[in-house]
Amino acid sequence: MTTILLSLIFSAPAEWNQPNYDRSRSNRTPAIGQINKPKLSWEADLRGREYFWSGSLKEGEFSLSPPEDLVPLSIELQQLWGIVPPKLDVTGSGQLIDPPPAPGARWGKFLPEVSGLQRISWTTTWGKDAHFHLHSFENGIENPTKIWDIKFQGDIYSPLVVIVDLDQDGELEAVLSTWHGVIAYDLMTGREKYRCTYRSEHGRQYGFFGAYVHSSGQVYLVPIGDFAGHVGVLTVQNGQLSNLWYHTFDPQSTQGIDRRFTINTVGPKPIGDFN
Repeated sequence: MTTILLSLIFSAPAEWNQPNYDRSRSNRTPAIGQINKPKLSWEADLRGREYFWSGSLKEGEFSLSPPEDLVPLSIELQQLWGIVPPKLDVTGSGQLIDPPPAPGARWGKFLPEVSGLQRISWTTTWGKDAHFHLHSFENGIENPTKIWDIKFQGDIYSPLVVIVDLDQDGELEAVLSTWHGVIAYDLMTGREKYRCTYRSEHGRQYGFFGAYVHSSGQVYLVPIGDFAGHVGVLTVQNGQLSNLWYHTFDPQSTQGIDRRFTINTVGPKPIGDFN
């Protein structure tokens, strides 16, 4: 995300519009000032770097001094940080190109008999009537082949997908964490193989979703909800996908995102034998 900072001159008294500033929802703040002819002073890319700024404050004016190393991130650094995808041999011709974008795209060699790479993606990850599908590009990026397509009714917001051999049968599954549970599809055909529904209340699946492969080969799915705070572990047992355990850690958030008390995140390698 690029942040643009503007140089501002504060002079004659005036109120600033500010949504949701106080408990009365007056949408006003008591701050005094006036923004007069803002201009672009400098620009910093905050996606993959840290900077040190210094500032000076005097009556009626605040000056912020940017660091000296404000240079754009190179393509190599953007790829290193995952800001832009690396070039891929999409069609199997040996030529590395920028992969065609799509919402929620995941690239891989999913179909061994098909030339090039394949892409799992969505028609939208933010709205109604989304389609989840798999495409191949052996005929060029202008002529993708749709392998399978799954239509979802209702709303889809920020779906989380992992690709893993969930049941250790030698075939990959596309595993989707939804508002109300987890669904696993055969990656080659799009056929639904497993479904576990464990939530009835509303709550968008913002958060995290990962697969942990134990040394025994057993695969454990770990969804962590952010908007609707919950964490759990699922696995396949006796031919069924089921919860090993499930815990709600912020029940107030089911009443609305403004009711939650926690903001959670996941660090590197969050699963292990910690004790």
